[in-house]
Amino acid sequence: MNLDIYYPEFDTNPSRPLLVAVHGGGFLGGSKNAGGIVKLCKEFAKRGYVTASISYRLGFRNEHDPLFGQFHEFYGYDEAEMIRAIYRSVQDARGAIRFMKGAADTYGIDTTNVFIGGESAGGFVALHTAYMKQADEKPDAAFEQPDANYYDVFGNTISTLARPDLGSLEGNLNLNGTSSDVKGAINIYGGIFDLELIDCGEPDLYQHHILDDIIVFCGAAKAFHQSPGLYFPFTGNTKNPIIYGSCSIRNYIQDSLDCCDLKEVNNILPSNIFVGPNPHNYLSNNSANIFFEDAPLFVDSTICKEYIHFQDVPIIQINQDSIIMTNGFGSLTYQWFFNGNLIADATDEFYIPTQSGNYSVLAMNSLGCESESAPLNFVVTSTSNITLSQPINIFPNPANAILNVKSASPIESGKIYNAQGQIIQLIQRNRSQIDIASLEGGIYFLEIEVNKARQVLKFFKL
Repeated sequence: MNLDIYYPEFDTNPSRPLLVAVHGGGFLGGSKNAGGIVKLCKEFAKRGYVTASISYRLGFRNEHDPLFGQFHEFYGYDEAEMIRAIYRSVQDARGAIRFMKGAADTYGIDTTNVFIGGESAGGFVALHTAYMKQADEKPDAAFEQPDANYYDVFGNTISTLARPDLGSLEGNLNLNGTSSDVKGAINIYGGIFDLELIDCGEPDLYQHHILDDIIVFCGAAKAFHQSPGLYFPFTGNTKNPIIYGSCSIRNYIQDSLDCCDLKEVNNILPSNIFVGPNPHNYLSNNSANIFFEDAPLFVDSTICKEYIHFQDVPIIQINQDSIIMTNGFGSLTYQWFFNGNLIADATDEFYIPTQSGNYSVLAMNSLGCESESAPLNFVVTSTSNITLSQPINIFPNPANAILNVKSASPIESGKIYNAQGQIIQLIQRNRSQIDIASLEGGIYFLEIEVNKARQVLKFFKL
């Protein structure tokens, strides 16, 4: 088995979360190099994850029509065949997880924050890897089965396939002493063959599906339940097992599991909004934005206390006249504190103190995950750190070329800071108009000193 690894460039975080990504293909085809799965890996790597696109064993014994000599590709020889294919792929996925955990030091992986996700068949693999964990959950189909024989129209045996016991749930790949456990699963258009594999206290679940999926039904149906006429003319799909799709899984969790420690997020789309010939290609249609917006947030919320966007906790240090957070991440929000008390409207990556004392910052993401820095003592060394009694106004805001400053008293001096707390422009004495045409678009801070006091104002450059 092979895998491809993706990780962020120029990121020194030694404790990144890991997403193991599994391609689709009906357990008969597909590749770790498929465009959709590669895009998934790259998108998550951009967000600070290590991702691994894996291969796994493909194929199962197909149904054979002795009258026409046809092999109906997506029909199993019997119900056991697809379950055996799922089981083999789970063994391979677990081997890949152990391999990546064993390489944690090399790739900077936090082995307590490992996730698995996939689309279509890959969703099956993700679900069963996450929830089929106990030895007594090994399905009957994975034990030794009668030989699968093909016959001609006269009843003569054409070929025989032995079907031995498939071994333990863990398989035999990369038995390096690490665990194959995961913290959460991402299921995109997949399903599970036994709802009771899911229980309280198990990995969290994100799902993405549509109601009229013709390949894997969102409810409960035999696999490829509506496929005759597309791939399998003149035959009814009677030998594949019943699969429970995302809708059935959602209903089971809501109706049958009386626990709140198993988080479950669903994007069940009402109709087939997809474009192109393949309704399963989730990354080339209109639902891609929904997936990429919600799935990373799901993973973030699962990690929470071990918040992935910090190497440890927020770190702050003095930078000229300001205090700056040195390991921030762009999607966070901030709140600064002075001597343990909240500072009103101090919600940026850096803060310009006006009093001597202890300062700290609380960083949060949109789901409420938060982490607070250690306090930093800042000593004011100039009377200019006194706040103005008569506020200064700036306009227009946002501004494009000229920023006007309205002050009741003459301006003594000023500075413009960028969003990282760096001084990028000095303001001359008695200036009521500031040329900002050369600045790039974004957020800036203007510090104005008047009568030995000062005020800091935020403005936006268009």
